[in-house]
Amino acid sequence: MKLYIANTTKQANVFHYRMPENPRIYQKDIPAGGQAMIHSPELTQFEVDHIVKQHEIYGLCDASRLDQNKAYVGLCYSVDKPIDADKIAKTLKKNDAVLEREGQEFRKNSAVALNEALNAESDNSVKQLSVEIVEEAKRGQTASHDPEFIDVVNSSERGSRRVSKR
Repeated sequence: MKLYIANTTKQANVFHYRMPENPRIYQKDIPAGGQAMIHSPELTQFEVDHIVKQHEIYGLCDASRLDQNKAYVGLCYSVDKPIDADKIAKTLKKNDAVLEREGQEFRKNSAVALNEALNAESDNSVKQLSVEIVEEAKRGQTASHDPEFIDVVNSSERGSRRVSKR
């Protein structure tokens, strides 16, 4: 059997693995958006399962299930056939959307935490907090994102709040 590992991230990956009953650590470089065949000569089913189990806890998923997976996927695998380049490209694009969505959620949660800290220090006198997130461009470049605004409005009803993005 052949085991192919695809890197669906935007950075190179060094895939480390062990073979059954062998303490040696093997490694295979996988370029961003690329794939590599792991361990030559061919592997047994037991060896494939052993390698896959080492990485499943870190998110390694079966390439045949990429379309069903809504989460970020860093690495995927296929047995006996290379992973379709279109699948890798679609997953890279989907990963961008997932990271964007998770980043927005993280920024909202940060604004809420800042609001709570300010209210704790000021005896709940903060009625509204507006946070502006601005990307600082490197010298000679322009920012790739527009500023993002998050408003946290506190109401007097049992400490409830409304969080919105402008």
